[in-house]
Amino acid sequence: MGLIFIGVELCVLAIGLLLSRFLLTEPRHLMPQLNSDVWMKALLWSILPAGLAAAMALTSFGPFLAVQELFKNGRGRELIQSNLILVALGCLLAGGSEELLFRGVLQTRWGLVIASLVFGVLHATSPVHFVIASLLGVYFGFAFQRSGNNLFVPAVAHAICDFTFMLLFRLALPLAPSEIVK
Repeated sequence: MGLIFIGVELCVLAIGLLLSRFLLTEPRHLMPQLNSDVWMKALLWSILPAGLAAAMALTSFGPFLAVQELFKNGRGRELIQSNLILVALGCLLAGGSEELLFRGVLQTRWGLVIASLVFGVLHATSPVHFVIASLLGVYFGFAFQRSGNNLFVPAVAHAICDFTFMLLFRLALPLAPSEIVK
């Protein structure tokens, strides 16, 4: 399942690159400028979504139960049981590829609201998950805007959010030793 996750994110990356080429007049503006200030912004913008991911993984708050159910008994279970290195690589790839598509292309072309709603729809496994994902889309979109349209900032925040959830849920979910791929 970890390899499928990586494969899906590689497809998202290819779609993002193609769309940026055809829909944006200057796709090179998406190349992030990296310096210590950008790294600090990326880490600071990661705090809130990582906290939300931790709450979704570890609490029994009603709206989070639908998301937890996906990972306990649904298709997400195989993903969190995957090799942790593959999960980490998938989270890094998801952060970069999805932010290229949703912030770099869709938000740049059609605005924050449209990009966030599409982000929510494509991540939704339930109505509650749609709302959570859409709100995260707004947050990542705002991080993109506030960083001067530097894709690195929301990409890092997104990757840290995903990995925090996967890691904490993996630790919290009672799995038999035979269910975990080393």
